[in-house]
Amino acid sequence: MKKINVFFHGNCFDGAVSAALFKVFYLQCLDAEGDFKFIPLAHMQEFSYEKEMFDADVNAVMDFRYPPVPWVDWWFDHHQTTFMTPRDRKHFESRSRKEHFFWNPKAPSNTGFQADTLMRFYNFKLDPQWNTVIEWADTIDSAGFESPEIPVELFDNAVAFAVLLEASNDPELQVKFIEDLANLGDFDAMAATTWWSNRLNTVRQKNWDTVEDIRRVMETEEGVSYVKITDRVNNGYNKFISYYLEPETDYSVAFLKYPDKLKISVGANPFIPEDRRGNFDIGTLCEKYGGGGHYNVGGIAVSLAEESKANEIVQEILFILRNFERDIHSMRTRDRIEELPEFID
Repeated sequence: MKKINVFFHGNCFDGAVSAALFKVFYLQCLDAEGDFKFIPLAHMQEFSYEKEMFDADVNAVMDFRYPPVPWVDWWFDHHQTTFMTPRDRKHFESRSRKEHFFWNPKAPSNTGFQADTLMRFYNFKLDPQWNTVIEWADTIDSAGFESPEIPVELFDNAVAFAVLLEASNDPELQVKFIEDLANLGDFDAMAATTWWSNRLNTVRQKNWDTVEDIRRVMETEEGVSYVKITDRVNNGYNKFISYYLEPETDYSVAFLKYPDKLKISVGANPFIPEDRRGNFDIGTLCEKYGGGGHYNVGGIAVSLAEESKANEIVQEILFILRNFERDIHSMRTRDRIEELPEFID
């Protein structure tokens, strides 16, 4: 029996769903007897692909930065900042098409991109209920919600699972989510079980406590909100709460302390049209500081021992975004003045 290690973006709904999808695919198309192990990864600045980690017969990496090493067999990602260096990108582009390495930075979710790729190139057949899973992965990872109420009020089980995964510091919970989703392919069926319903009820209650915590500490200036919670350990952060509380905010920045790292979260308000808030590449901004992400959302992880460094990064990002907002506001004002009709005495 082959051992298959599946590495995935930890504390991430899209990463975990991608891992479950890969198991379904592998059992159906390659080896019905495979023995799976799921391992979460975190985007720490010092992270590298050490060979000792990849001790299985098959090693797969889902929804995580590009591995420029020979000991990874499968890779899927959609982050625009997936390549840590230009050399890594050249390494990817030099790979044979026969290798199982796929990247699409325009895909709304890694799950959807992965499913499409596997069905097109490997004759993979998905059960119909997975269509709903993929739709939720696309919506959640691209922040494609119709309103901030959906990701904050957590009525839908898929969204509640996303918040639960981000808030959990228990790798076994992430693994159970992957295994159960691979078996059932249905968030509502999972939520109906006692084990998951208890945890979803708890995360929904805690979410409202977090709303009040953020309401107390959030500062907004020049269309950019800032939340700092480093006096205690956090177990996740619902970035949509800032937009729920301040719907007219264009950008949000959060500085948080986690059990194993400091985290800087940066995002653009997805409920405001780009032509109103301007066009700013958040992923590239975060990449400058050792992080990464997508065009409208990104994050940076810093060691717990480097809080002063993390604070400097936060202040720089706030300065950059607020200056950008001032420029956009000035440009809008100038355009409005130029559009005014001339009055003749």
